[in-house]
Amino acid sequence: MASNQQYASHAKAAAKIAGKIALEYYEKPASSYMLGSKENDNSIVTKADKECEAAIVEYLSQKCPECGFIGEEGGKQNADACDSSQPTWIIDPIDGTTNFAYKLPLFAMSIGLARGKELLAGVVYAPALGELFEASKGNGAKLNNKAINVAQIAKNPKEMLVATDWPHEPKLRTATVNNFLRKHENSFRYSHLLGSAAIGLAYVSCGRFHAFCHAGLQLWDVAAGACLIEEAGGKLYKWDNTEWALSKGEVVATNGQFPL
Repeated sequence: MASNQQYASHAKAAAKIAGKIALEYYEKPASSYMLGSKENDNSIVTKADKECEAAIVEYLSQKCPECGFIGEEGGKQNADACDSSQPTWIIDPIDGTTNFAYKLPLFAMSIGLARGKELLAGVVYAPALGELFEASKGNGAKLNNKAINVAQIAKNPKEMLVATDWPHEPKLRTATVNNFLRKHENSFRYSHLLGSAAIGLAYVSCGRFHAFCHAGLQLWDVAAGACLIEEAGGKLYKWDNTEWALSKGEVVATNGQFPL
């Protein structure tokens, strides 16, 4: 079995393969690769998503035959948790597909590895931005091969830069408005909505955001980014300020401060 660092290295290579595929599609009209919506009109899927996930799974299957897979576009789409008996890759081939289709560069490959609720490695690669975030348990986090850390603790909440994003489900969008945007409209310096949870989480890990809050993430949205944050010195909570462990649903990813 590989070390956590070796797993992260394999994830980096897989993400770069998928990034090359995605950028080739990115230059084409979205109408040429759009496949339609998934659970509702807020969640779209493209040929690029499918092809990128297939390439990631093929590469990691060859390099890490001992690992299982959970993928947004492939098997175990509705998985609530990872198998505790084996390392499992958790893959979002293009997080921020709407941005991708509309030619906004805020999209990323998100590849995490976990055993049960233990995060072992994570890679978030934003190919259009030229940024690759990586982490492995016990070895810290990096951005383009340079060590990163979460932001310093802010003495005044109004100094905090905090982000959120829209869930796909309409009822969770309402919860985001009521429990975050309306409640905290004047609490922080600014609140960003990027359209990519993976990038939002990665930005917490490198100190660009103090926190990223979301009302409804899937495992593949959060696994890689959570690993980055933990290895960069941050903490993750649920919206009620209890400790977060790898799961789908709500998350408050922070530099250590709970902002809500």
